[in-house]
Amino acid sequence: MRGWRALVVADGKLYLREPAAAFFTLVFPALILLIGGYSFGQEVVHTTAGGVPMRIVDVMLPSTLAWVMASQGLMGVYPVLTSLRESGALKYYHTHPIRTWHILLSQYIVGLVMLALSLVLLAAVGWLAFGIRADAHGLAFVLALPLAYTAFFALGFALAGLTPTARVAQAVGSALFFPLLFLSGSVGPRDALPPALKLVSDLSPLSHVNDLLTTLWMTGSQPLTEVLRTPMPFFGVTWGAHTWLQGVTPWHSLAYLVGLIVMAAAVALRTFRWGDETGSGRAAAAAAAPSPDQDAVVWARGLTKSYGSLRAVDGLDLTIPRGTIFGLLGPNGAGKTTTVEMLEGLRAPDRGAIRVLGLDPRAAYATLVMRIGVQLQTAALPSRLKVREALALFAAFYPRPQPVDTLLQRLELQAVANRFVGQLSGGQRQRLFAALALVNDPEVLFVDEITTGLDPAIRRKIWGFLRELRQQGKTIVLTTHYLEEAQALCDRVVILHQGRAVAEGRPQDLLAQWGARYRLEVEVDRMPPAEVWQQVPAVVHATAEEGLLLLYVQDEAGLEPVLRALREAGIAFGNLRWQPVTLEDIFLMLTREPQAVQSIPVEVEA
Repeated sequence: MRGWRALVVADGKLYLREPAAAFFTLVFPALILLIGGYSFGQEVVHTTAGGVPMRIVDVMLPSTLAWVMASQGLMGVYPVLTSLRESGALKYYHTHPIRTWHILLSQYIVGLVMLALSLVLLAAVGWLAFGIRADAHGLAFVLALPLAYTAFFALGFALAGLTPTARVAQAVGSALFFPLLFLSGSVGPRDALPPALKLVSDLSPLSHVNDLLTTLWMTGSQPLTEVLRTPMPFFGVTWGAHTWLQGVTPWHSLAYLVGLIVMAAAVALRTFRWGDETGSGRAAAAAAAPSPDQDAVVWARGLTKSYGSLRAVDGLDLTIPRGTIFGLLGPNGAGKTTTVEMLEGLRAPDRGAIRVLGLDPRAAYATLVMRIGVQLQTAALPSRLKVREALALFAAFYPRPQPVDTLLQRLELQAVANRFVGQLSGGQRQRLFAALALVNDPEVLFVDEITTGLDPAIRRKIWGFLRELRQQGKTIVLTTHYLEEAQALCDRVVILHQGRAVAEGRPQDLLAQWGARYRLEVEVDRMPPAEVWQQVPAVVHATAEEGLLLLYVQDEAGLEPVLRALREAGIAFGNLRWQPVTLEDIFLMLTREPQAVQSIPVEVEA
């Protein structure tokens, strides 16, 4: 409950910090009421059964509330949810104990509170400026407001599920809202519309909400049951000899709104993607898992994941002991991120078994998420959320979080604690997400490309930070493109290529198994025949690539025999580069595309 309240407060602050949202919900409606009231609002248009003369300005209040609700759904919830999904914020929320219902309920309550504030502001402005009049069924009117708001909220949610990007959502929301506004009677009479537009108007949810609220606003002296059965005057269109939608009552509008809520919610729940996966993979993984290695903090066997015809991960086995930094290496598309997200529980494997801290990440996700920390390769937070607010928000979802000030100090974020997330530099953002991954003091930390795009100084600081965590007994699963990073940090690594493990072990052991300690790069005018290197025992492997000869040599004594062999073969050469073999060399040889190089066979005696 504490976390949910923190999310509502955070979403409320974000709403008020968004100038357009606050303006259209609070300021603009009051301005419209003032302008309309002073321009033409004093004309009496209806006298209620209780004898109350209702002016234009009096009926503008419920009508204005109707389009405020429509704007919240079509220009608020719709683009906001689409933007959160597109940016990856929803997926990142799920790496913490923030569930789907937390997000939806928070958005719903914030919108409802804003609607209540709009009602209070409109009523205050109307009463102070014009002595606004009402002859309303108070309870029925108040109960109709959340029903109408829920209809537009569900409609916005459904549209968000059908729309690919936030930019499209903003365009579609505006394209729907403004025509509905003009056709609903909120800014002019509907009875003068052409038959085709009148029919569209009568089918519009905004027209139903507008007429329903207006009816309840000025029929308070009549019994409610009679009001609900009385046809509303502006529905019905004559087209040729036929009259359509005549006799629509408040009961019909209420049923229409309930039906809209049910249908829109069904569409939304079927189409909206939150960024993680659910389905049969959870049950399959739970059922297929044998007893894992009891000493392993992270354990996987036969891990397989496909996207259509692409096999992203193919029968991968992993065993990661406690208190180590374990590196997942590989080129783009090797399956690193997919593997990590399956270990985290964000994706379901097609086949295979996983245990993290002895738990199935899918079947026991609610328990596991309390004990692990996750930094995604691409993650986002709302840009108008402050750094300190973000840490406090996520900390509220854990029973024993680390103090916010401790995290700010540990990640050197004190100077930007009150800065918006959208104003942070790349390094500051990475440190913020590292702090968020540590907010629950996790036992296992997953970091995906944590230093990509950062300058060397920031990278070195993060390296030191990861080493400190290892000294505290944390287990770290690291994916990286920087091979020197893996060699400097990792106790063990696995090199992935096309979804499979092509090498695994301690970096120093992999280097020793390679058999070569030095790499010689030399530019040549032509490639020597393969038999040249068969006469030089020090050469372990030779590769030709675009006029560059790469030779992997056993030791320092092998340099002179290599150069002598080139001279004897009549090969002109220059621009020699002689340097120790690194993990990157092994990585490149194991993962390079066959068509990119010409491998020269070398026979080495055992």
